[in-house]
Amino acid sequence: MSRIKTLFGILMLLAVLVEAAGTITPKTPVTLNGCYHITSKEELYGFAAIVNGSENVAPKQAVCARLNNDIEVNKDVLTSEGDLNVADTSEFVPWTPIMNFQGTFNGQGFTISGLYYNDSTRVNVGFFSNIVSETNDRDVSVKNLGVFNSYLKGGNSVGAIVGNVSASESAPVVIYNVRNHSRIEAKGTVAGGIAALAVGNVQIGNSVNTGYVAAKHVVGGIVGLLSGTSATITNAFSVGVVEAFNELEDKSIAGGIVGQAGGEFELKNVYNQGYVVGSNVMGGIAGSLSGSSVLLVNAYNAGIISPLIEEYENVGSILGLYAGKDKAENFTYANVYYQKDGISDIHGIEVPEKMMTDGTVAYLLHNYYYEGLDASIWGQVIGEDPAPDFSGSITGDLPLVFEKMTLHTYEGDASVLPEKYVPGYRYDLPSVSREGYEFSGWYDNAELKGYPTKFISAIISEEQEFWAKYTPVYKISYVTGSGTVTFDEEVLSYVEGVGVVLPKNVTCTGAIFRGWYKDKNFKGDRLYEIGSEESGDVVLYAKWLEKKEPSKDDDGCYVIKDESDLYGFAAIVNGADGFSKNTSPCAYLDNDIVVNKNVLKSDGSLNVADSAGFAHWVPINGFNGVFDGRGHSVSGLYVKCDSVRESYDGYRGYGFFGSLGIVGSNKNSIVVKNIGIDASYFEVKGDFEKVGALVGVVNGNARTAYSNIEISNCYNTSTVNAVSYPGGIVGVINSYSNTIIENCYNTGSIEGKHNNAGGLVGSIKYDAKVNIANCYNVGRVVSYGTQQDNDALVGEVKSVVDVANCYYLKVSGVKASYGKSTEMTQFENGDVAYALHNGENGSIWGQDVGVDPLPNFSGKLKNYSSEESSSSVVSSSSSSAVKSSSSEAKSSSSEAKSSSSTEAKSSSSEVKSSSSNAVKSSSSQLEIYCNGKKCSEVVLDTWEAPRFQVMVSGRTVLVTGARSGSPYAVLDVQGQVLATGRVDGSNLSIVLPHSGNFLVRVDRQIRRISVK
Repeated sequence: MSRIKTLFGILMLLAVLVEAAGTITPKTPVTLNGCYHITSKEELYGFAAIVNGSENVAPKQAVCARLNNDIEVNKDVLTSEGDLNVADTSEFVPWTPIMNFQGTFNGQGFTISGLYYNDSTRVNVGFFSNIVSETNDRDVSVKNLGVFNSYLKGGNSVGAIVGNVSASESAPVVIYNVRNHSRIEAKGTVAGGIAALAVGNVQIGNSVNTGYVAAKHVVGGIVGLLSGTSATITNAFSVGVVEAFNELEDKSIAGGIVGQAGGEFELKNVYNQGYVVGSNVMGGIAGSLSGSSVLLVNAYNAGIISPLIEEYENVGSILGLYAGKDKAENFTYANVYYQKDGISDIHGIEVPEKMMTDGTVAYLLHNYYYEGLDASIWGQVIGEDPAPDFSGSITGDLPLVFEKMTLHTYEGDASVLPEKYVPGYRYDLPSVSREGYEFSGWYDNAELKGYPTKFISAIISEEQEFWAKYTPVYKISYVTGSGTVTFDEEVLSYVEGVGVVLPKNVTCTGAIFRGWYKDKNFKGDRLYEIGSEESGDVVLYAKWLEKKEPSKDDDGCYVIKDESDLYGFAAIVNGADGFSKNTSPCAYLDNDIVVNKNVLKSDGSLNVADSAGFAHWVPINGFNGVFDGRGHSVSGLYVKCDSVRESYDGYRGYGFFGSLGIVGSNKNSIVVKNIGIDASYFEVKGDFEKVGALVGVVNGNARTAYSNIEISNCYNTSTVNAVSYPGGIVGVINSYSNTIIENCYNTGSIEGKHNNAGGLVGSIKYDAKVNIANCYNVGRVVSYGTQQDNDALVGEVKSVVDVANCYYLKVSGVKASYGKSTEMTQFENGDVAYALHNGENGSIWGQDVGVDPLPNFSGKLKNYSSEESSSSVVSSSSSSAVKSSSSEAKSSSSEAKSSSSTEAKSSSSEVKSSSSNAVKSSSSQLEIYCNGKKCSEVVLDTWEAPRFQVMVSGRTVLVTGARSGSPYAVLDVQGQVLATGRVDGSNLSIVLPHSGNFLVRVDRQIRRISVK
């Protein structure tokens, strides 16, 4: 990079020597006490060459320089009207902007004039191209310098002093006592009188713009675009012209001091007497403000706001637009004035021109109190100066329009507070700080009763007296071990009677944050906030869940027993948190694992109230191995992304597994089996389409070598919410993959904001081969976009797909291109379980009819009789995007042995199951697990008819005859739990939220009811 910069500097200097009629030969300035002392234009160009570097000399960016004379580079660069002297441009020697300056430059009160630069393709143009401060081991500053009678034009980020300033939080860049009296133009986005673009901890003080500054989009008299971190603009003014021009009338932002500002910053002691010209967003002080902490204090505008269009918006005498989310909390403005007959503004006090000229406003500014503010800079010569300035004293006769004001603070306060106000105009009362306390407002009585007063109203015209209220502030200390609190969330104190929300984004390499506790041994409840009832200093301890490498069995497979193992396994596959990356392991669950409790509400929506305490799941991406849940579940996963990181482009996705396989690098076979994703929440915003509860995206390998993916014996009861193509089991199946999804079901809510949503799969892309068999969906599937629609099983299909023996709940408005539409009664009465059980490799399916509301993986059908099922007994079905050779599995009441006994038996000899050729794979050899055990080992309970009775009156359900202490649950027909508890006494009364069909379950007994 340094060599590129060096070459650029050489070419620029050659251009000066060859193309210009007048030439300048760079000369190295003398050094004294470690600083370059610049006395001529030749030495000025020589200094630029030193910083930028030359062919044989590396750049010297952290240097010290002093200007010892006024220096004129070119004569008559501007005309008397301030325009470019076009006739003589061929005679001008172009300036070479100083790049990546990281030192100190002191102009010592001298000026540089006649700079000329005209290249509309160049970014970051100014006397300095850019100034950078990255570490706090040295000062970076530009002081006491004027750039006069110069012409600087570039493509973007053009400023008289500097085009671009970048400062870290701990290493500020200081720009102090600098002036611009030049013509500054940006053909593109941003221009500023002093600095075009300022990012980070930039401190600008005692600075002036008297020039013309123009840009297409954002322009400011002092700074064009400010993105601050503890940034300040103090004691600054503009009497020049700032103009934002844009052919699109709603795309320009102009401000007398700053064009657009965001982040954390302060504007103190600032004013504008110049012109602000633009088409839409304009303000005498600022065009647009937003941010986490914005302060505007002791300011005025007496300049002209000149919209270029008749029907303008977002234009004000002080501020054009405040774009912050919470104005009351984040934006403070105090003692701000603007001259009457201009454009009205709620962000200031309107005063007549007479108050600007007669010293009244000068007095109000000069005597205003605000912590850290030196208001004594304000002054005015009454009768000569048209408005207040920074002369420091008010001379002449003030009008006798003041009224006495007395402010009482606290004993020992040495603050010099104002003693007068001007009747007839609103007067903002000052904020007076006190160590260890928060200022809580002014009261009109010594007992501090009633409501606080923020200002003296314009209708008040008599003597005023106020008392300040202070509320104790206590310290918060954090013990995080090796963890860190995100900077913008750290709170170090709280106010008594108010409290504060505690930081949520707390990180530690190799661990998951599990909350704040007062007890160092983590006894008691987790804290999410310091309550209003608290008092005293607080020490908080961060609890961490360590990411552990799971143990291995004799075959070298990871045995995942708990949360720590699960997060550790994810880190191993992802190669994160210091773990050696292994994308092709074998692993299995040894227990059900609960990551977070109560993630979902009863309707499947996110439990927002508790979400601040949820541990975020980091999806397992690029998995190339074998994962066996062994019939266990993972519940309480929480994924909520407002924007997708760039690192998630390409092969990655969001789900329990973000992705299976890496494009072009897959193993021959990837297996995920025997696992349930329970009560979890996945929400991804932005233009992202690879989101599924179990798998976000299945990645293919290559056109000549398809990867083989097997997903079997899996289910989802969670909520998936994405912009496009969310799926209950898999989000997206990409090209060049041969994917089998067998024995899977979804009961969760699947929602797509824009494109197709699918109950099982969101989207199947081109050149993918997909077989789906023995599956069902009863979950809610919806998409709101106009491009496509939702589908009960598979959202979007662009390849050959075979779907055999699959079923979905018949719901009005939900279409399905595959599978069989089925009534809820057929899911409840065992018909669907019967058909699934007798499908190929379907022995995992079962249902205790009358107890289990839906088919599950119990492996046995209980209390099912095909003779008592619906008249249209469910039969296996097969469909394909192209006509499939799959034979349809046939079953009927005459082919299945049935009886009134408690169990319906079926076997390959008793029931004709599907001989579908679409799904033939090694999955037929997989071990099938039921609730953590091999299905053959599961002991089945006998079924009893429900003993309790149910009566319905309106939406009230009365349950009688139930055993006291028995657990009960109310479910809707899709299996979502609406209410739970235990029976108190022999009767139970439940009020349902709406009409419909419901299931009431007490112990293991269940009854269906209808509420009208």
